[in-house]
Amino acid sequence: MISERIPDPNEDGAWQPNPGREQKRLDLALADPEGFVAQMLTKHDRRRRTRLVWMCLTGFGLLMCSALFIAVIALVPNSVLGSDKATTAWKLWQSRKLPEAEAKFREVLMEDDKNSNAWNGLGWCLCNMGRPTDAIVAFKKCLDLEPTHPAALNGVGQASIAANDLKTAEEYLLKSSDEFEKRVPEAERKANNIPAAWFGLARVYLLNEDYEKALQFADKILKYSPKMPEAVILKEQAEKKDNSRLKQELGQPASPPKLAKTQEAWSLWQQRKLSEAEVKFKEALTENAKDTSALNGLGWCLNNSGRAAEATEVFKKCLEIEPDHLAALNGVGQSSLADGELKTAEEYLLKASEAFEKLVPEEQRSAQNFPASWIGLIHLYMLSENYPKAQETIEKVLKYDSQSVEMKKILEQAKKKDNSEIKKLFGK
Repeated sequence: MISERIPDPNEDGAWQPNPGREQKRLDLALADPEGFVAQMLTKHDRRRRTRLVWMCLTGFGLLMCSALFIAVIALVPNSVLGSDKATTAWKLWQSRKLPEAEAKFREVLMEDDKNSNAWNGLGWCLCNMGRPTDAIVAFKKCLDLEPTHPAALNGVGQASIAANDLKTAEEYLLKSSDEFEKRVPEAERKANNIPAAWFGLARVYLLNEDYEKALQFADKILKYSPKMPEAVILKEQAEKKDNSRLKQELGQPASPPKLAKTQEAWSLWQQRKLSEAEVKFKEALTENAKDTSALNGLGWCLNNSGRAAEATEVFKKCLEIEPDHLAALNGVGQSSLADGELKTAEEYLLKASEAFEKLVPEEQRSAQNFPASWIGLIHLYMLSENYPKAQETIEKVLKYDSQSVEMKKILEQAKKKDNSEIKKLFGK
C-alpha cells in the first residue's frame, strides 16, 4: 500500500512500501475521531492521505465513524488548541502515538488542571486505547469546566456506548445534538457537518429496540446526506426491527465471542502492536474462519510486518467470502505492489477503485475522501512507465485534492517520464 497510511509520523515522505514504512499507510480504528483533530490541527497533505486510506481500509463501519467526528468540528471554539504542549499532544494523537499523547495531555494538566482542551484530548486518547470508563471520567472533567463542550458531550456519549451504558449514552448524545442544533442553523447543515450525536443516538435506540426513534435519527442524517451508506444501513435495520448486525459490530454480550476478539485485535493494531494483533486475529479465525473483518485485519498485520506475499493470500481468503470487500481488494493491490507483482496489483487496485466509485457518489468525494487505490495505481503506472495512465490518475486525485504537494510533484515526474524517485521509494 502507499504512504497514505499513517506514517511513522517522524517521516514526511510516507510513500515507501517497505515494512517499517508500510505502517505509515495502513491505519484503522474502530471508533476514531480522526477527522475532528485533523481539521483542528492542520491542512497538511499527510492528514488528507491518512483519512483517505482510513476509509478505504475500514469500509462501512469507519465511514460512519468518520462522519461522527467530522461533524463536531463546526462546534469547536477557535481557541481549542490552547498551549503549545496541548498542540503537540493533539499532533501525537493524530499520529496514533496514543501513549505519548496521553502522557503529554497529562503533562499539560499537571500545569493547568483547568485546561478543558487537554481533558477532552485525554478522553479521546483513553477512548481510542479501549478504556471507555477512564475516558468518560476525563470527558466529564472537561464538562465540569465547560458544560456545553460539544466534543466532550459527544465523547461521553460514544464512550458510554462502548461501555454498554446506553442510558448515559442517550443523555449525553442528546445534549450534544442539542448543542449542534443551537449552533448550526438549518441553512448551514449539510453532508459534511452532520453531528456525531445523530449516529450515536440511532445506534443507542437500535440497541434499545426503540426502532421508531432509531429511524427518526437515521432519517435526519439522510436528509442532509441521502446516500451515506452507514445511515442507509441504520435505517434498514430500524425498518426491519433487527439490531443483530449492530450488536455484532459492537461486540455485545449476545454477539458471537469471535467478534469481541476481532475488535480487540483491531484495537491492538491501532496501537501498532502488530505481533499481538496478529495473534488475536488468528484466535478469532480459529473460532470462525469466515470472519472477514479478522481476515482483513490479519492481512494488514502481515502487510505492515513486511510479509506482503502472506498478506496477499489472506486478503484473497477474505475476498472468497466477500468479493466486494473494499479493504481487502485494496489490500491485495497494495501488498502485490509491494511484492513487485504489478499485474495483480493493477487488477485489484482497479477493482478497489470501482468499488469505491460505486459506494461514494461524486458529490461526496473530497480531499478527505477519495480512494487509496488511486495512489497505488499512480505508483504502479509510474513503476511500469505507463506515464499517460499515471497522469490521468494523478489528475483524478488533484480534482479533489488540488493542494497536494506530493501529487503535483509526481505529476511533473510523469510529464518528464522520470520514475527514478518512485523506484527509489520502492527499493528498485
